[in-house]
Amino acid sequence: MKAYVSVDLEGMPHIVSRDHLAPGRPLFDEARRIATALVAVAAEELKAQGFEEVIVADSHGAMVNLDVEGLPEHVELVRGFPRPLSMVAGVEEADAVLFLGYHAKFGTRGAVFDHTYSGRVLRSVYVNGVEASEFLLNAYVAGHYSKPLILVAGDEALLEGDVARHTPWAVRVPLKRSLSRYSAVSPSMGRIKALLREG
Repeated sequence: MKAYVSVDLEGMPHIVSRDHLAPGRPLFDEARRIATALVAVAAEELKAQGFEEVIVADSHGAMVNLDVEGLPEHVELVRGFPRPLSMVAGVEEADAVLFLGYHAKFGTRGAVFDHTYSGRVLRSVYVNGVEASEFLLNAYVAGHYSKPLILVAGDEALLEGDVARHTPWAVRVPLKRSLSRYSAVSPSMGRIKALLREG
């Protein structure tokens, strides 16, 4: 079996500053270490659950964030931008789908880094009259290919809102709770790794 993991940064734990979000910024290396560590834990747990292969889609910004040397050998990495299907390029090959580090859509109260794709360009995106977050757009694409979304890990505001509303069957793993748009409380990395393994 093959699992698919789409990875964003804004919903990752402990990531609260714009300085976390782009290469060359002072906190970017910390952000990529956090994201890579959680992807590695998820990939190892997926292998333990019977998935021989794990496709990981590096899906934040220019889509070249993860440390390739920190990933297990059974991981196949999708990187670079632009690409077909954007954050879920290659999802059609999978048997199950997970989203890690996802965040809430623009305008969500009590969310960290709320936006939908580009906050400078877009305020909202609607699909058949429903306002869609990046999570929901990507869930729709996975659904189009009949690929089940089994887990979403990210900002608590996203999990309690869009994920609970649109994909209630998916396991929800909170990685951070907002104090403001640029501050949050997150469990320790050890606790988060345990939550991902349990999920």
